[in-house]
Amino acid sequence: MMASAGLEPLISEHGDSIDPVKKPSRGRPKRTAVAPGNGRGAYSISRLTTVVDMVEIELRVESLRRTVALAHDELDRVRRDLEALTHAVPEAHRVERGRPLLATLTRQERRIALLAADGLSNSQVAADINIAAETVRGHMKGVFRKMGIHSRWELTYLLSPGG
Repeated sequence: MMASAGLEPLISEHGDSIDPVKKPSRGRPKRTAVAPGNGRGAYSISRLTTVVDMVEIELRVESLRRTVALAHDELDRVRRDLEALTHAVPEAHRVERGRPLLATLTRQERRIALLAADGLSNSQVAADINIAAETVRGHMKGVFRKMGIHSRWELTYLLSPGG
C-alpha cells in the first residue's frame, strides 16, 4: 500500500479526526484499510476517503494560488510595459507632431486651441477672447479637422507642456 505511506504525515497530523475502526459488536465488520507496519491498526475507508479529499482540495488550492501568482506577475509586466509606452513614446510623438500641427492653424484657431487645451469650455473661451460660443465651436471643428484629432482630450494631449 504505497499510497497509504504518503498519508502517514497527514494521518498523524489529523490523528484525532481519523479514528481507528472499532470492531463491531455484532453484524458484518466494516471495510478497513490497514496502516502500513506502524502498529496503529486499521482505519475506516470513509475516514481515509475524507483525508484523500482534503489532500485533493489542498492541491487544487495550491495550484490556484500558483496560477494567481503567475497572472499577477504577468499583469505587473504588462502594466510596466504600458507605463513605459505611455511615458516614452507619446513624449517623442507630441514633440514631433504637436508643434507642426499648430503651424497649420490660423492665428484665431491657434488661440482657441491653446485655450481649449488648457481646459476651458467653448463658452469660457468665447468670453476670454470676446467672441460668440458658436464661433468658438466652428473654430474647434476646424482645429480638429486640421490636426486630425477627434476630441479635446487628444488636443490637450498633443499640446501639453511636455510636448
